[in-house]
Order: sequence, then structure tokens, then C-alpha cells
Amino acid sequence: MYSCYRPKHLDEALDMMSGKSLIPLAGGTDLMIRARNWQGAKRAFKGDVILVSQLEELQKITETSTDYLIGSAVTQAQCVESEILPVYLKEVVALMATPAIRNAATVGGNIANAASVADLLPVFYAADAKVRLQSKEGSRIIAVQDFILGKYKTQRIPNELLIEVILPKLDVKKHLYKKMGQRRSSILSKVSFIALLTENGSRVAIGALNDVVIRDIQLERQIDSCSDSPDEVEHILSGYQALFRSKDDKRSTKNYREKVAVNLLRKWIEDEE
Repeated sequence: MYSCYRPKHLDEALDMMSGKSLIPLAGGTDLMIRARNWQGAKRAFKGDVILVSQLEELQKITETSTDYLIGSAVTQAQCVESEILPVYLKEVVALMATPAIRNAATVGGNIANAASVADLLPVFYAADAKVRLQSKEGSRIIAVQDFILGKYKTQRIPNELLIEVILPKLDVKKHLYKKMGQRRSSILSKVSFIALLTENGSRVAIGALNDVVIRDIQLERQIDSCSDSPDEVEHILSGYQALFRSKDDKRSTKNYREKVAVNLLRKWIEDEE
């Protein structure tokens, strides 16, 4: 039999997690699938859980002069409804799953789960977002792309709780977001692609191809300096293709994923010229 802890505030949660190996449970949209082995889930979890979605400290969306601060227990639905958050982020969230799931699934959960198909990871990679981790000993801030170590692997240690996402305020002049799935509200993406054009140039991130999101700053600078030469475009596309590590699986094929990613990259490059 496993135990379930329900703290009333953040400090109590951190006390409970100190010295114990508790699994944080927020919306449960991934953990419940694993617990009940739905959809052939192979990563069944066995252990005590700590409920965190009720913690008021994790439910806020605020801003500073330089960043948007998104509590880890903020739901996807709350992101879409926010009057503070940027349009490019809300567009990504609005296309995630179904309304029922968006009402439960949290921002922090999508990151901490570290699935290769997580829809929020590409946009957070592209925007250079960070996460704040808190324990009784203190807090630390890590770039999202450094926090993710691999498929379902992160830097979080057992006594830490992901409490906040720090999203820099960017001057985004235009953006392109595409998510390919079995249907518009498919929970699992075949390919997710986001490109942002800021005052400092392009930021491009591709999800669901590799175990982690693809982002390459050197290739982004090549996009910025690209002329209308077909050879230059193909050179950039070849650079991205060299980063692809996709595989055939029950959701899609390697060929489909990579072809879609190349087509979206081509569209972004040619539209930016």
C-alpha cells in the first residue's frame, strides 16, 4: 500500500519531501495513465505521492519587467485564459490535448515529465525559459534545456519541487507554430515545430523527433544570414537533418516526421528572407 501526502502550503510540502522519495502529483494526466497502464504505458510508477496542485504558491501567473513567472501548478487552461502571457505561448497551449485535459494538466507537469513529445518543451527551449527548483535547503534556477537530461530524465533530485517557470519577455515580431498529430487535439504529437523571429533573429525548436528537443543556435544564425540562394537553403536544411534521430513507432514513421520537419523549416527560412 502506498501513501498520499496532501500539504496545505509550499513549506509543508518541502518538509514532507525532505528525506523522502515522494512523487509530485499535480494534474495527474500522465501519472494516472502510468498507474493504470492505459494506452500500453510501460513506465508504471510505484511509490508514495505528494499532491501539489492545491498549493496556492504554485498557482500564480505574474510578471516582472523582464520575465513572465508561471507557477508550476498553473493549468494549461489558465495559460490560455491569461491576459499576461504572450500569444505565441497561448497558441501552443490551446492546441494541447482536449479542454478536459487542459483543465487538469499543469505547466510544471509537462516539463517535469520530460516526454519527448511534450508540447511545451519546444516553445520553452526556443524562448530560453528557465525553471526554479525549491527544496528545504534552498532554490536553484536552471535553463529548461539543461533541466531536461533525456527522455523522461531531468535534473530534479528527490527532495526538490519544480515551483516556477521563468519565461523571458521577448520582442517577437512573428512566429510559426505547427503541431502534427492523429487529430487536432491529439495528446501525442508526431512533430511539433515552433519558430520565433525576435530583434536578435530566429529561434527554432523541433519536438517529438528526438528524445530531446532540437535547437541549434549556429543554424539559427545561418537562417538569419541566408539569401534566396537554393544552395544556402539546402545547406541549412542538411544541417538540421544531421541532428535528426527519429524512429518508427506506433504513432508515426521516421520518414513522415523528418519530411514534415524539413518542410516546416523550409517554409520558415523562405518566409524570413
